[in-house]
Amino acid sequence: MPKLRYLPPNMVTLLSLTLALISIHKLDGTLARLLGAQSQMGLQLDSFADFTAFGLAPGFLLTAAVVGPAGITQDSLNFGFVHLLALAYIFGCVLRLARFNVMDSTAFDTLFRGVPSTHAGGLAASGVLVALGYDPNIFYDQPEILGAGLGILGVLMVSPLHLPKLGATSSTFWKFFTLVNVLGAYICISLRIFPEYILFIGIAYLIFGAFVGARKYAAWLEETSEV
Repeated sequence: MPKLRYLPPNMVTLLSLTLALISIHKLDGTLARLLGAQSQMGLQLDSFADFTAFGLAPGFLLTAAVVGPAGITQDSLNFGFVHLLALAYIFGCVLRLARFNVMDSTAFDTLFRGVPSTHAGGLAASGVLVALGYDPNIFYDQPEILGAGLGILGVLMVSPLHLPKLGATSSTFWKFFTLVNVLGAYICISLRIFPEYILFIGIAYLIFGAFVGARKYAAWLEETSEV
């Protein structure tokens, strides 16, 4: 019975993570393209919203992990280490967004350079949901697990890794395959089921996308060098 007191705050955390995942849908950008209403102001507002939802939120989640339910902070060394990892993630996110706003290379019409902040936030959220499903106290007991994950994502956001943009392919099969998996992810998010599936397709996109992105970027470099 005493453990039931952990249920309300954990449920609030799970709800906030679910809402963060839903917000990845990016309806603002879709609507702007449909109406032909893209603008520099809209671009900056979009980046600010992304930074708040996918940069600050995961960082604050990590720092909260080293504070117990009673507000008792863990040892100072661990606390400082976790804060550094949280800052690495937040800095990676803001630098990624700033670079995206000034990038004008035609290679990036179909490619991302660095992991998108929305994707990093989705990986963080789904990873937390999966971990909490197996152990509700895992991040309080071992906050370095979440810290390591966010630190890696922070580095990947500013890395030279190239990833293909979803739908930026001429292959009907891959367009259909992508659509099915995206719809499957949205269904799981809406029903709050199978976060393992969301985490799996997120990691799969990083692994296979990095291979495809590297080939596309190499082909673009070869084309531009011939001009």
